[in-house]
Amino acid sequence: MVGYDPKQYIDTNICGTYNVLEFCKSNNIDRLLFAHTFGDILHNAENDPLLKVDLPPIQDYADNKSVYIATMNTSVELIKCYHAIFKMKTFLFRLPTIYNWDTDIYCENGEAIRMAWRILIDQATSGKDIHVWGDPNRKKDMVYVKDLCQMFYKACFADREYGFYNVGTGVGISLLEQITGMIEVFGEGTKSRIHFSPEMRNAPQYIMCIDEAKKELGYEPQYKYVDMLKDMKKERDLDRFK
Repeated sequence: MVGYDPKQYIDTNICGTYNVLEFCKSNNIDRLLFAHTFGDILHNAENDPLLKVDLPPIQDYADNKSVYIATMNTSVELIKCYHAIFKMKTFLFRLPTIYNWDTDIYCENGEAIRMAWRILIDQATSGKDIHVWGDPNRKKDMVYVKDLCQMFYKACFADREYGFYNVGTGVGISLLEQITGMIEVFGEGTKSRIHFSPEMRNAPQYIMCIDEAKKELGYEPQYKYVDMLKDMKKERDLDRFK
């Protein structure tokens, strides 16, 4: 959101989820799929980049996203209650950043700013020099929106009462690999030169463990990192969602 109004998080995430649950109960809906943030376990990745489904939450209450994360966690607990009481089939999905070629704007500290990875792609497209901040070897799970949709689709037909899944590819792509891939796919004419700025802050690191999704849903990621970039470039050129 632009600005900061915690009540919007409460109304949307907690009250909104309650409304959906009541609708499902009243209309005998077969199952509920719910996507929520991985912000509750992200800080575990500083000790071990591999994030497993059952990791304990680590909440940074001073973080500007803390109220958002707290309300999402409350929504998840409310859904678990309805699953247990009313036997509603439930599938919970914990999402990291999901990559897609759509808007390049998000909000940080209540202000609308451009996504860093879209700025990097613009620099690669125009052949400008690119600076790699912090440790270039920190790895991040780069999951494409079409693999997220695959996981949702499989959950629609799974013969299960309950599932809790990390969304991801299970593979970490280093910051340097991310940038060289952008230059390879989006570079036109003069290729960007890479400079290292180790004095700058580090990028986040995390790899999502997807063992449960593979075993219970038959999920297999279809888009490797460079494949994702190539598909996003096609979407950019098609401009279907202008």
